[in-house]
Formats: sequence, C-alpha cells, structure tokens
Amino acid sequence: MKLRDSAIFNLVQDEYPGNPISYVRDIIKPISYNVLNEQIKGCKDCALCNNTKHLISGNPYASILIIKDSSTSDKEESFNINNEDEETILYRKIIESYNLNPHELMWVNSVSCSLSDENKLYSKNEIKNCHIFLNNIIDSFSPLFIFCMGSTSLRSFYDNTSLSYIHGKIIKINDIPAVATYSIEYLLNLKRNNELLYEQYKEIMFKDLENAIKYLDDLYQDSNLWYK
Repeated sequence: MKLRDSAIFNLVQDEYPGNPISYVRDIIKPISYNVLNEQIKGCKDCALCNNTKHLISGNPYASILIIKDSSTSDKEESFNINNEDEETILYRKIIESYNLNPHELMWVNSVSCSLSDENKLYSKNEIKNCHIFLNNIIDSFSPLFIFCMGSTSLRSFYDNTSLSYIHGKIIKINDIPAVATYSIEYLLNLKRNNELLYEQYKEIMFKDLENAIKYLDDLYQDSNLWYK
C-alpha cells in the first residue's frame, strides 16, 4: 500500500464513519472544487476556449446545485451573488422570495465558455464538450437537488425535450431530483422586447421554483437545511 493510500486508510479507520466512502468524498470536496475549476480553465476542446471561462462558484457542500445558461463575454469568471447586474439581482430576488440560504447554493454554467455574440446559440458539440464537466461536478458534490435554469442547461441532459413541455416538472439528472425552468437571461431578453411576456415568463419561472422547493420540503420533512 502506498504511503498516501495508507494515510487515507488510517484516517478512515481511526474515525470509523458509518459510510466510509461518503466520509472520504466529503473531505475532498474542496479539492475537487479547485481541480475542476483548473480543468475548466485549461479546456481547449472547442473554438470557444479563448472566450471568458465561467467557473464553479458557491459552497462545495451546498445542498442545491444551480446550473444556469452561460452568459456573454462581458461577465467575470466566477458568479458573485453580490453583483448589481440585472441577472444577479433577479437571482437574489429568487433567494429572498423563498428564504433560501445562499451558503447552501452552488453555481455552475451549462457551458463553461461564454459566447461572443449574445444572439447565437450553443451548438450541440459545444454543449457535449462541457457535459463531462457537469457530470463530474454532480458526481463530486452530490447535491440534494438541481435547479436547471434554461434551455441550454436542459439540453445538456435532455437533448430532445422541449423546455416548454417539461418546465416545472420534477425530473432526474444523474439520479438526482431536479426541476427545469426558464433562464434569467431568457427573461431579460424578453424584457428588452416585450414587457408583458417578461412578466408572464417570470411568473412561470417563480412558480416552477416554488414547486421544486415544495418537493424538497416534502422529501426532507425534518430538514430546513436550504433555508436561512
């Protein structure tokens, strides 16, 4: 047995946890967080690799993972809930509306590299290239629930399913319960062109997230982990 493996074995043996594998996975979550971000930074798998890279942000021990549709190149690398742009303000409104604990949220983009043109859509190949990062993130951090925010996020897992059909329904993403709904970027694009449609779709999005939180409450009746 290698010295490193022996040290890990002795640590687990000394602690003697009920679930040794889960115990080790929890210990290394911060390491996984840093390693995955370094892999995202170094990715050269498609033509977008020179654009802004959007990294994992939030708490590696969070109970809720938010997969959001990627933004255009004027945004910084790590999502910051304290920013004052329209997108982040609306995310804060979601957090405040449902009394969510920001420390219980982890954020990741469905595609790690931004688009230079906000009028373009990600190609199937670009989404596929980043799918490995999403799988590794979900596997490494094992969230209790996933918010899938937008059509690109949904296409990462349900390529042939329309968001208009599936939004608000409880689905499974890598065996973890999830809900898909409209992205805030999509709502803000609507707002610039049609205020009435913006309000309608914003109401749908909030209703979808409300259904998701009710599901969480029912599933974990004795826990209020995700609340402030």
